[in-house]
Amino acid sequence: MMFWRDKAVKKIDGDLLIYMVTQRGITTDTLQHLRLVERNVVIGGKPLQFTMFHIFHPASAKEKGVAIYNYRSLDNYPELILCEGHYQAEDGQATNIRIDKIQEGGLLQGEDDYCN
Repeated sequence: MMFWRDKAVKKIDGDLLIYMVTQRGITTDTLQHLRLVERNVVIGGKPLQFTMFHIFHPASAKEKGVAIYNYRSLDNYPELILCEGHYQAEDGQATNIRIDKIQEGGLLQGEDDYCN
């Protein structure tokens, strides 16, 4: 049996922060205003070493009256997802980080828009 294990909203930090700064050119000033929700894949009661994530701007969610608690909270609001991707989790570190989708005109373009 396969199911998902969602995690609570958190700041972007650690290996993902380093990746976003060094590989994607996003400033730490921008990233400090954004938040991350994650979802682990679980099969047969055992979590896989695979985590999916969404990055969003909490002020944009608040403006729309949307409360974000976890990964599923964004299911009905894809316009709030600035960036989505996945990584492997090994020994507490994120490896093989991949960005699957970036909102057009969003996180990588005009990043100052997200620092309000």
